[in-house]
This record gives sequence, C-alpha cells and structure tokens, in this order.
Amino acid sequence: MAPTTMSEQVPGDFTVVSGLVQLSFLVQATLGQVAERHDLTVVQARLLVVLSDREPTMLMLARIMGLEKSSLTGLVERAERRGVVERFMTEESRRAVRVRLTAEGRRRAAAYGADARERVSGLAGSLSAPE
Repeated sequence: MAPTTMSEQVPGDFTVVSGLVQLSFLVQATLGQVAERHDLTVVQARLLVVLSDREPTMLMLARIMGLEKSSLTGLVERAERRGVVERFMTEESRRAVRVRLTAEGRRRAAAYGADARERVSGLAGSLSAPE
C-alpha cells in the first residue's frame, strides 16, 4: 500500500517544487485507491465529480475533462450502462446533448467525494507549518 502522509513519501529536505510534485503523485495515487474502493476508475470518478454540480453539453464536458469527443462518448456510454449518468436534450437546444447524474450517480459521487476529501485531507496532516 502507498504511503499515507507526505512525510512518509518525501524524507529529508526538499524544494517547494519537488514537494508539490511528490504531493501531486501522492494525491493521484490516493484518489486512485479511493476510486477503486468505490468500484470506479479514476476517470469515472472524475466524471461523477465534474457532473455533481452541472449538466454540461457533451462538447463542454469533453473540454472540461480534456478528452477527445470519441473518448468521452465511450466514457459516457459506459457510465450510462452502469446507471450513473444519463444523456438528454433540452427544449432550448434540440441539437446539443447534455449529460447529468442519475440518482444513483449522485449517491456514488457524494460517497466518493466524502471519502476522497477525508483521505486527501489526511495526507498533509503530519507536516509542520514550514513543510
């Protein structure tokens, strides 16, 4: 299992940049572990978090997630099959397909988010003020 605090991950002196890089790696590894505990991939977890406060068009969602349209389409289709998102059209724009969480998606996003916040908050808990 990966170290659970920054002091376990980075021994001795380190620069701010190297510390931030190490913290980034540690945060990403932690988020991956949390996603796995919630039976999600990291990308699926990110999708749920992104959709937790908005209902973007597919194009906007692709931009937010930094994915090509075809990759996003596959991600959304898999998430639909799992029952966590749904695509829909609005009255004002019948051409733009939007994406939103289902009730199950909202439940899973909230559970993942709470777990992720708790785990990530604990990462720097053993650091001193200068660190």
